[in-house]
Amino acid sequence: MGEYDNVLGPLILAVFINTYFSGIVGFQYLSYQYKKYPDSYALKALVLALWFVDGFQIAATVYMSWLYCVTNYLNPTAMSTVALWTYTVIPLCNAFSGIISHSFVTHKLWKSRNKITLGALVSLSIAAFALAAASGIYGITQHISMVTSLSSATLYRHLVLSWLCLQACVDIMLSVLLMLPDRPRRSGLPNDTLPWITQIVSSLARSGIYNSIFSTASLVIFLASSKTNIYMVFVLPLGRLYSLTVLTTLLGRPAPSTTSNSQSVNDVSKDFQFAVIDTTRTSRSRHESFSLIQIKTEREIVIDDGNTDGSKPRLSNSRRPSDLGRRSGEDGHMDKIPEIIADPE
Repeated sequence: MGEYDNVLGPLILAVFINTYFSGIVGFQYLSYQYKKYPDSYALKALVLALWFVDGFQIAATVYMSWLYCVTNYLNPTAMSTVALWTYTVIPLCNAFSGIISHSFVTHKLWKSRNKITLGALVSLSIAAFALAAASGIYGITQHISMVTSLSSATLYRHLVLSWLCLQACVDIMLSVLLMLPDRPRRSGLPNDTLPWITQIVSSLARSGIYNSIFSTASLVIFLASSKTNIYMVFVLPLGRLYSLTVLTTLLGRPAPSTTSNSQSVNDVSKDFQFAVIDTTRTSRSRHESFSLIQIKTEREIVIDDGNTDGSKPRLSNSRRPSDLGRRSGEDGHMDKIPEIIADPE
């Protein structure tokens, strides 16, 4: 192995993974802006703060990679002297991403979970934020480099270890609370029309499983491999995973336009159903009233009284009860049937 495989190599790999997650989170930022949710200004400010932290850390890590791998390609000592803030600012950025994500999830669970448990989580989250911020500020002010940070006797390393412990505890506890059975949810459920693999990935992101895996892995590797920077492979992308949890939860809600359209379609279908029922009742009542009408027919009777003078026979009209209500044809119209009855002598 080379001299810098455990120092610079893990950081470059962490930058690649972080850039990949940044593409996913960036697409979610665009989706959130495109759907135009009627959220409060506080929630929109929270999303904007996450976007700013993510953008800053992406730019800082890409600049660090270019600086050490391209500009100072033939100058290995640059890792201990040049732009040291790009390395020590990582805990500081994760501190802001973590406190925003933890606050969002805690607020989401506030009405359905034990207030004492959530209060303890809030306290641990604030303590983790303070330790992460202290690690970043101490590293920047003391010019800690990726080489000197590997010394187990430095205060910087103790601060980072305390931060990783609290961060893993908070992430695991929040994941457990999010996965426990809860009351029936009003909204925020995944769309059933999405592929099953997409639903599983989204559910794991909303429950914070990825955050727990990466924070636990970073703590274990930090303790098991204290002379390397391999733990940075999991620490650096952790901020993007915090953003992924928040954005996936927000995007799991139905879009406002879709909701209004579905409601209008349901209203139209209900009105149409009522109209059909009313028409059926009207036609049925008309049919019943029509069947009750008795139509009387008049029959013309010609009586031959034996006149030989050439006068016209007498005409008389008579109604027969048997002919009442008689109808001819399927259309229900009545026919007048003339009958000529000769008077037999």
